[in-house]
Amino acid sequence: MLPIDVLYTLRIDVHDEDAFLRFRCSLSSILKQSYRNINICICDSSAVSIKPFLDEVLKVYKYLHYPYTSPLTGDFYRAYMLNLGIKELCKSKYIQISDIDIVYNANHIFRLVSLIDKYDYIEFVGWRVLEKVYSDSIDKLKDRKKEFLYCVGIPFIKKSLFYELQGYDEEYEDKGHEDCDFYMRAKMLLNNRVINNMNLVEIYHLFHERWNTDHIMGNKNRERYLERISKYSSGTEDIRNVNKEGFGVR
Repeated sequence: MLPIDVLYTLRIDVHDEDAFLRFRCSLSSILKQSYRNINICICDSSAVSIKPFLDEVLKVYKYLHYPYTSPLTGDFYRAYMLNLGIKELCKSKYIQISDIDIVYNANHIFRLVSLIDKYDYIEFVGWRVLEKVYSDSIDKLKDRKKEFLYCVGIPFIKKSLFYELQGYDEEYEDKGHEDCDFYMRAKMLLNNRVINNMNLVEIYHLFHERWNTDHIMGNKNRERYLERISKYSSGTEDIRNVNKEGFGVR
């Protein structure tokens, strides 16, 4: 059975109890996967380490390996954190990138593994829950008020693809559009080895109050994204050379 890495990048305020609840639900849905050979990898930029919380949540799952790194900067640059996490923590050939708000169907990883010989990059369409309901149960979430959500930020990828594209572009600040940039470069490189399938798995993004304010860098990053995509499409910028000074090395 192939090992699969699940990578979380996060910044959590130790006083944000709702964030811990969402993260607990997401972790629980991974721990309940029918596919058993999973490594949980956590790259944490919280100002205060949340490792005691992780130890408490995961102590009953001792068969799981969860490498952990904590820069403890209090700042969050998602592109850099993804690059650092994949370089330093992820040892498997296949990686599921996750947010702390995502709850997965119990067969999520199992179904993806059945496709890895056909696709190097798998993207999902899921649901955004519009009610404040925190649960790791798909049955409890599916009847709640929700809307379609294109989950561009949580792909299932081959690690070799990550290195071929030289990671996420670290010029994107905070978070927002770094994932779209990576997706578009993957599509250009892979052509028909990218799949988007809303029927493949059930994914639910849990509600949180800051949804509309989380992307404070949205406009600036969007401008960069549109500029970069134009250059990639015209061939004036190499899709495999976005981090010219290296990546994950701040």
